[in-house]
Amino acid sequence: VNEDAEMAALNKLTDSDLNLLASPACGAFIHGLEDDYSLVRSGAVDSICELSLKSNEFALRAIDFLVDMVNDDIDDVRSNAIHSVRKICAASKVRLQETQLHIIYSVLRDANSTIRSAVYNLLGVALLRNAICVKETIDALKSNIKAYPSDQLIVFNCLKNLAKNHSSSIEYLCEELLQVDKKFLTAERKIEDIDYI
Repeated sequence: VNEDAEMAALNKLTDSDLNLLASPACGAFIHGLEDDYSLVRSGAVDSICELSLKSNEFALRAIDFLVDMVNDDIDDVRSNAIHSVRKICAASKVRLQETQLHIIYSVLRDANSTIRSAVYNLLGVALLRNAICVKETIDALKSNIKAYPSDQLIVFNCLKNLAKNHSSSIEYLCEELLQVDKKFLTAERKIEDIDYI
């Protein structure tokens, strides 16, 4: 019963209630993420994720720390961090930066297929900073298809979602992605041309 009351109180919190950024509580999260015990690190990731879902400002500052946790030595912590970043990206529309993406790309080569699958799901919902990030992500995913052919379907699904979330960038990159050579394109026919009509 006590836990239900605590969860109800947490659900009522707003951005103004979560003034943790200026308090010493942030230090406790950092200590939790650096703890020797994986359960403590995983609990810190969960706590940061829950607070980030309640406060966009907190999410913007916390995302760096959570992305760093995707390189943890323990698979469960790594998986939890990836799922938490995915939840935050889906809920708060945080845009991932180049440095964060390079950390995430390194996890694409993980031997654990569950971890790779979680990264594909993350990249499918994440908003990327610019067209360069989108192109780098597409290249990393294409490289993963070659390295892990069994991941092909989930990578294609990830690419589909990535394209839906970044349609303007994809339009900008279309010629490069399709490897269209202008010398083979035919000139557009004039509407007045009787043969065209």
